[in-house]
Amino acid sequence: MPRRAIAHILPWANVGGTELATLRLAEAMRAGGRDTVIYVPDDAAEVADLVRDHGFALARYAHAVPRRANPLPYLVATARLALDFRRRRIGLVHGADVTGACFSAQAGRLAGARVSSHVRCGHPHLTAIDRWLLKPVERFLFVSGATMAEQDFAWPPGCAQVLYDAAVPPTPLPAPAGARAHYGLPEDALVFGMAARIHPQKDHAGLIRAAARLRARHPQVRFLMAGDHAQPGHRETFARLDALMAETGTRDLFVFSGFEAQMARFYSAIDVFVLATHTEGFPLVILE
Repeated sequence: MPRRAIAHILPWANVGGTELATLRLAEAMRAGGRDTVIYVPDDAAEVADLVRDHGFALARYAHAVPRRANPLPYLVATARLALDFRRRRIGLVHGADVTGACFSAQAGRLAGARVSSHVRCGHPHLTAIDRWLLKPVERFLFVSGATMAEQDFAWPPGCAQVLYDAAVPPTPLPAPAGARAHYGLPEDALVFGMAARIHPQKDHAGLIRAAARLRARHPQVRFLMAGDHAQPGHRETFARLDALMAETGTRDLFVFSGFEAQMARFYSAIDVFVLATHTEGFPLVILE
């Protein structure tokens, strides 16, 4: 009888550290001979392209939020996902983060699969429904000890562990002059770089305010921001940042490059890496 496959459940519609870390995990499983299916939300075109580019089987699922007043959409989505798990002979459902587990854990258990979930940041204020959705998870994988200490849900003894992420070995960097030319940055600028989703969890606003204070003393300073800002859910955050840059007079200091597939080029273009953020579990960009 063939071995059952592993399903990785990606929770969001854009590419970031969670997606890249999960792909690295899936590649390690594939190297060990395990069949893998990667599930992405219905509206995650960018993530779907990334999965295909890495040669993995791709499947879609619906983000149906359970509501007491009308639980039917969630129940239908869960039943459909469970049937798909059975059809694909999924033996292990892995939530790439807590959100992925919330949408898939019940379906995994209905399909007779084991269920695990990564936990990549603190969740100090979960709702009662969130905790209920995580009940079927049999093992939690925390990216750091600090992350394990910042959770608002319980797990049985022996069902949680810290599993650190890993960065890919560095690749040769292109020439800085060419990298800066690609982003439209002056060769003689002092360039700070940040790679992160354009998301309220990150403190791009604080960095913009800091840039306004730096400008008087260091007029040659520039800021290169890599991270998606065009997908739904990120556009509103970027619009607020754009308004803040206009208010502080810093718009000409910032380059928002969008999703960057060639991170070696990004690192070659900057002098200083910065991560302005409100909370992190174990940021891959620091390792890189």
